[in-house]
Amino acid sequence: MDFALTEEQSMLRDSLRRYVEKEYAFEARRQLIEQAGGFRRAHWNAYAEMGWLGIGLPEASGGFGGDLSDSAILLEEFGRGLVVEPYAASHIQASRLLLHSGDARAAELIEALIAGSTLYAVAHNEPGARGRSLWVETRAAATGGGSRISGTKTQVLAAPSADRFLVSARSEQGLSLFLIDRDTPGMSLREYRLVDGSQAADLSFDQLLLPESALLGAAGKADSAIDLAISAATIACCAEMVGAMEQALWITRDYLRTRKQFGVAIGSFQALQHRMADMYIALEQARSMLYRGLAYAEDGDAIRRRGAVSASKAQVGRSAQYIAAQAVQLHGGIGLTNEYCIGHYFKRLLVLEAAYGSSAYHVGVVAQQLRDAA
Repeated sequence: MDFALTEEQSMLRDSLRRYVEKEYAFEARRQLIEQAGGFRRAHWNAYAEMGWLGIGLPEASGGFGGDLSDSAILLEEFGRGLVVEPYAASHIQASRLLLHSGDARAAELIEALIAGSTLYAVAHNEPGARGRSLWVETRAAATGGGSRISGTKTQVLAAPSADRFLVSARSEQGLSLFLIDRDTPGMSLREYRLVDGSQAADLSFDQLLLPESALLGAAGKADSAIDLAISAATIACCAEMVGAMEQALWITRDYLRTRKQFGVAIGSFQALQHRMADMYIALEQARSMLYRGLAYAEDGDAIRRRGAVSASKAQVGRSAQYIAAQAVQLHGGIGLTNEYCIGHYFKRLLVLEAAYGSSAYHVGVVAQQLRDAA
C-alpha cells in the first residue's frame, strides 16, 4: 500500500485545512455548539457544493470514485478542527448501507446524499449492543402490505437534524433495513448532546406502521450491508481520531514551549520531553494501524475485515486515550477549562473512542479471532 498522497489528494487536504481553519476557529466552534445545537446545515451544504459528499463513492451514483482512503484524508482534517457535523455516520455509514442494500433505489438515494438535499441518520445502535455490529432487538413484524416496527435505538448521531432514518430491525427472515421519514407517526425522538457537544437522540418505535416501500433491499438480507457499513464507519472514526490526536500533540508542544516555570520554558524539562516522545510514538502507532485498517475496511472476506478493523480501532482508541489524558495533564489546570481548546480535544476523543465499540471491546474481538485460529 502506497502511503504517499497523490497530487490530487494533497490538493484536497490543503483545501480542507483552509476551510476548517476558517470555519472552525475555536471561538466559532464554541458558538456553533452553544447557539446552533452542534450542527449547521449551511456547513453540510458547503460540503456538498465542494464535492466532499461525493468522495469515495462510485461515479454511477453521482460520486467521484476513489475509496475510503480518500475519505480518510477529509476525516483527519475534520479531526484536527474538531468538526462536529457527523460525517462518519451520516455520510460514510449511511452511503455504505445504501450501496450494499441491493435496493433498486440506492443510486437515487445516494445522489440525494451527495447533493446534500437529504441528511440521513443511521439508527442501528441499541442499549444491549455494546459494540456488537449485528446485535438488534428491534422487531419488524409483517403486516398486509408492510411492516410494524417496535423497539429502541440509542445514540443516533445527527438525529435531531436528520431528514430520513436508516433503521435496522429483526424480522422472521433475519435483519432488514428500513427507510423512515422524519415525520412518520409512531416514531419519537429524545434529543440530547454528547459530552463533546455533538447531536444525538434515542429513537423509540411503538408499533410504527410502514408501507412495503420502506423496506430497503430484500427482507432479512441486511447483515452484510450493516457489517460492511459499520466497518467503514469504524475506520472513518479512526481517521478522525488520528487527526484530533495529532493536533492535540502539537498544541501541547507549543504550550510547553511558552509556559515558563523557574524562569525557563517547561518544555526544556527532560521528564516532559520524554512524555511528549511517548505521545508521538502513540500517535505513529495509531497512524500505522489506521493504514492497516484502510487496506481491509472494505475487504470481501468478512473475518479478515473484522480482524483488521478491530485491531485498528483497539490501537487507535488506546492511543487516543493516552494522548488526550497526557495533553490535559501537561497543560495543568487550564486544560480542564471550557475556555481553552485542549479540553475540547479530550472530549471529542472520548466520544470517538466509544463510537462503534470501545477499544476494550475490539481487543476482545481480536483475542477471540486468535483463539479461534489456534
